[in-house]
Amino acid sequence: MELRPELLSEIDTWITENQADLIADILDAVRIRSVLESPTPGHPYGDGCAAMLDQFCALSQRYGFSVQNYDYHCASGLLKGAGGAGEIGIWSHTDVVPEGEGWTYAPYDPVVKDGYIIGRGANDNKGPAIAALYAMRFLRERGKALRHDVKLFFGSSEETGMSDIVYYGQNYSFSDFSLVPDAWFPVCIAEKGILRLAVSCPVEAGPLMAFTGGSASNIVPNRAQAVLSNLSPSAAKELAEFDGIEVQHNCELTVVTACGIGKHAARPEGSINAAARLAHALLTYVTFPPSMTSALETLFSTCTDYYGAGLGYSWEDKCSGKLTHILGLAALKGGRLNLDYNIRYPVTADRTAMLAAFRQTLAHGGFMLERLEDDPPTGLHPENPVVKLLCNTVDEVLGTSSEPYSMGGGTYARKLPYAVAFGPHRFDCPCTLFPTGRGDAHQPDECINIQLLLDAVKIYILSLLRLDQAL
Repeated sequence: MELRPELLSEIDTWITENQADLIADILDAVRIRSVLESPTPGHPYGDGCAAMLDQFCALSQRYGFSVQNYDYHCASGLLKGAGGAGEIGIWSHTDVVPEGEGWTYAPYDPVVKDGYIIGRGANDNKGPAIAALYAMRFLRERGKALRHDVKLFFGSSEETGMSDIVYYGQNYSFSDFSLVPDAWFPVCIAEKGILRLAVSCPVEAGPLMAFTGGSASNIVPNRAQAVLSNLSPSAAKELAEFDGIEVQHNCELTVVTACGIGKHAARPEGSINAAARLAHALLTYVTFPPSMTSALETLFSTCTDYYGAGLGYSWEDKCSGKLTHILGLAALKGGRLNLDYNIRYPVTADRTAMLAAFRQTLAHGGFMLERLEDDPPTGLHPENPVVKLLCNTVDEVLGTSSEPYSMGGGTYARKLPYAVAFGPHRFDCPCTLFPTGRGDAHQPDECINIQLLLDAVKIYILSLLRLDQAL
């Protein structure tokens, strides 16, 4: 389909006319704390996630779409096509990671500042979900008849294992092809495998009464804390001089807090793991029993790089890049030090050799495997006609010359039979509102560039029109 000037002008005018509504709808969505909570009757992911689905369903109905709630695992809004040609799906998610600490702005009281919307979920994934909804809204309001149905899904468990989409697939049929607006333009053709390792080690704690770090497996901890008993004033003073360490000391208890730079597990470069920093500081100035010393040394040594070397296995391939790993959670509980690692491994990695190396490395520190979750890698060929169609659309709208890419992030695309992650973010538009460690997905002061979303609405409109003809 040729990009006719009159169509582009019509789209641009409509987006400008509806920009204020789009921003207002995102602000309303961000105000709901849709973090995974304990189930309540009829709400498998808790009341906050259920309230978020209710709001997205109401918004979809307001804009003329029929909605369906799939037992509060997920929901959808449907734009009915005229030709019975099948269904194009769009899978977004409305759950968010915990807010964590270190925010300048209130995470659920969103604000608009310097062309950005700031708030938990604005970037990942409520803003992109509403951009996709507005693309469908344009098609309906401007009478652009499609042969295919277009169904926009709102998930509730993307950040916590994707059991929502598994539930849907067990009970309903997936779309013939799906877009997932939870990545970067142009098109993600391969997603690395995601491996989560939960391990624990029995320890004699000695003076260490508590050790905690992290809020989720897939976020580098930006804060960690230890509580020690009977620490000498000289040791407390030395700890306070360690980079990134704060100390509150009295004669009986000492609270040691480490600050770091949190980042998403898929993109850990530039992060500083606060739990590893805390372990390093404690090992430098405090004496522990051998089992605790060994456990803390393992914690620290496994975090000395991002690319698997600390865990004993590195791998890289042309298709999907380097293996990356983080320690996301650490906690001393019941006489055991519990650690939770999140690994993103390339398509060609030898899974058996990788797991053997990880287990051997951790066993040297006394750690035993408690739980393993593995989501294998997935992808499409770069010469796939749909991949080319979408890349061309992005390039024509943005004036770029781009190639499909792979990533370490995990999206719903990996659970769908035929799908790609598709925008709305752009590698050439990094956040300029905050310094490194703030503003990105899963970080304090998470935000989204408004113009980036407006461009995405246009790209999604044109992509749906072209897919409708091509599929």
